[in-house]
Amino acid sequence: KCSFLKTKINYLGYEITNSTIMPSKITLAAIHKYPIPRNVKALHSFLGLSSYFRKFVKNFSIISKPLYDLIKKDATFDFTDIHLHAFNQLKCILSSEPVLAIYSPTAETQIHCDASALGFGSVFLQKQKDGHFHPVFYFSQRTSATESKYHSFELEMLAIFYTLKRFRTYLQGITFQIFTDCNSLNLALKKKDINPRILRWSLFLQCFDYKLEHRPASSMRHADALSRCFTLILSENTFEQNLSIKQGSDPEIKKIKHELEKSESKIFELRNGLVYRKHKGSLLFYVPESMENNVIRTCHDDLAHVGLEKCTETICRDYWFPGLRNKVKTYISNCLKCIVFSPNVGKKEGQLHNIPKGSLPFNIVHLDHLGPFERSKSYFKYIFSVVDGFTKFVKLFPCKTTNSNEVIKHLKQYFTAYSKPKRIVTDRGSAFTSKLFEQFLCDLQVEHVKIATGMPRANGQVERLNRDITPMIAKLASSPDKWDLTLVDVEFTLNNTINRSTGETPAKLLFGINQLGEVNDALKLLLDSNDNERDLENIRNTAADKIIRTQEYNKSYFDKRHKKPKHYQIGDYVVMTNNDVTAGVNKKLIPLFKGPYVVKQVLDNDRYVIVDIDGHQITRVPYEGIVEASHLRLWSHN
Repeated sequence: KCSFLKTKINYLGYEITNSTIMPSKITLAAIHKYPIPRNVKALHSFLGLSSYFRKFVKNFSIISKPLYDLIKKDATFDFTDIHLHAFNQLKCILSSEPVLAIYSPTAETQIHCDASALGFGSVFLQKQKDGHFHPVFYFSQRTSATESKYHSFELEMLAIFYTLKRFRTYLQGITFQIFTDCNSLNLALKKKDINPRILRWSLFLQCFDYKLEHRPASSMRHADALSRCFTLILSENTFEQNLSIKQGSDPEIKKIKHELEKSESKIFELRNGLVYRKHKGSLLFYVPESMENNVIRTCHDDLAHVGLEKCTETICRDYWFPGLRNKVKTYISNCLKCIVFSPNVGKKEGQLHNIPKGSLPFNIVHLDHLGPFERSKSYFKYIFSVVDGFTKFVKLFPCKTTNSNEVIKHLKQYFTAYSKPKRIVTDRGSAFTSKLFEQFLCDLQVEHVKIATGMPRANGQVERLNRDITPMIAKLASSPDKWDLTLVDVEFTLNNTINRSTGETPAKLLFGINQLGEVNDALKLLLDSNDNERDLENIRNTAADKIIRTQEYNKSYFDKRHKKPKHYQIGDYVVMTNNDVTAGVNKKLIPLFKGPYVVKQVLDNDRYVIVDIDGHQITRVPYEGIVEASHLRLWSHN
């Protein structure tokens, strides 16, 4: 089943090396020995075979047009010298072992386009190891009656539009060059009063990372030839032709067809050499297995990505194939656009995972930034919050920036005044993910836990604190630029008022007594004046028990209102909740998810490390992040 140390392989009729692809010698021999067709059925078979390799043949549609004319509905089969010439020319070209380069997402890519009133043509080229550009694909298409009347630069723009649409799968996510012989196209795109038609096409082009280059017509003849021949009408087989050709090569349909040639059937009917399914007085085309996804894609994608019922109903008007509804359901459930644009329904996913706080201070410390605020007279804009996970003791540092240097400076002060913690929990802000910060904690042998992307509740200890701080500052500050002067009072109040989770004040859990300080009458109302004569150890043990009970209650409350998250495996393709919304942009048409990514590692507490899929990097810098399951969706990509 396996072969090793091979320089080339034969696969699905192709001979593939590490850099090229061509029809296999066995297939080429079959084409070369193919007898002259004596009927429509034989011609269908030959066209099906040669069309499979059409991407190797420049102007395939031009050469094969006389042969396709013979298989048109109601056409008389009269194989003349014109048809014989086309038949022999196709055999000759394919027998000469044509070669195309294999597409590579990392190779330098060029698209050469040209257009005329008759049609469009383009060549997809990539730079190979020999330093030269080699063709990967040829494409051509005839203009419609309306398009043929367009201005020259509109035709050139339309040629680029159709080409990028055709090669979209290969071009999205990479940088490439487009070459055209229309010098006015660049100028036309820079106009303020741009033609609405050009504007629509240019909006589509914004999905790609390209550079438009001009070349004189004399150096664009390879693309020009594809655009100027009057027979471009069949540059690509029509959808119906492909269905007919593929039906002739489907093994299951061949058996049914053979039976229908002998006798009639109550289920199927043979008409003009094609097999149909009988259904309520109508005939539905039997779609070959190799074209089932094409039919579903046409009816689903082209009809604004309709749901299961509407898509199934549309297909059933003209087509039939076994297991139609289930296959449509599978396709829609794996449609990437439907996945990224469809909102979640029902209960949200996710379960609450409690972090053990222990029964001693400084076991876990939570960090976060709050702001920006209006710049104070001391040039502060942010608050750096530090909260002890057990005692809930708070320390607030006014900051000028949120960079790592300032964070490290304040932590050194905190560690000197109180204690170095065993573990620090932060979000994934740049101050906490920098190499400088990681090295600082590593030198002190402090474990660093970074919460999953988009999961602030995982650092809820400090998130709740930040939510309480802002209104307290607003009430105490005499003016917006003096907010930093209130931090001492806010900090004192938080540390000397009873915390709901522990049932004690943070100061008493840390020091054994409440802090003494001069505060105004308004703040005195917030302080607990009852003396607690229990020893510090008993106070802390009682608080630890209360924290556990509070955590259990919160978990039960949260889990009842959420459903269990899906579990993913290493290698699964997923999309992630999209939180990258630009300010001022309407969110209604923005994708709800982004991706796809692949699961690289499974962590505890329903968390996963996800990375870019090879060859499909979405961002400029390769992505790797930790994401909680409730922010992911599976993409089966079948």
